[in-house]
Amino acid sequence: MAALPALADDTTNAPTQIGVTTNYVVAHRSFRRVDGKLYNIEKSVLWSEIKGRCTKVLTNGTVVRTIVERSESYPSQSPDAKPNIADLLGGKSAVPTVRTRVWEEEGPEIFLVNYDGLGPTTGKAIRTKAIKVGNYTYEGAVIEKWDCGTPNVVPVIVTNPPPAQPSTNRQSSNPPIAR
Repeated sequence: MAALPALADDTTNAPTQIGVTTNYVVAHRSFRRVDGKLYNIEKSVLWSEIKGRCTKVLTNGTVVRTIVERSESYPSQSPDAKPNIADLLGGKSAVPTVRTRVWEEEGPEIFLVNYDGLGPTTGKAIRTKAIKVGNYTYEGAVIEKWDCGTPNVVPVIVTNPPPAQPSTNRQSSNPPIAR
């Protein structure tokens, strides 16, 4: 980065200092950093929705028992349905009704780091987005390690020009208006 040129004061011919201010702004919640890489968690296919219950809070993360949603689709025939004449003659019949049964069941335990919700406590429901980053050994078993990422903090640098010095040598180019 090139240095800013110093401006000279008209009276003393000494360099004038330009003020520099650095502000830090947190980007939108969708932008998260993991291992120095920036991700848009709403658009990246690497990120998954994690749903589960906190089973243990450790100093370096949280152990979560995941909850997995399962579904099953099956054709539905009403109990009072009669044979369709089109079926008997080899024609096309109406589209059968399909029913879907959805349920939740316990999934595997995972290790979650950088959880961005309110402080996790044992038994608390957890729902977040995370990216799989590797494995973690917990109580002798190897479980998946997931990272919620950290907020993307962006430095915004603002240069403040030196205050203008009033000059007594200048005359107004606009004469006063007579009324």
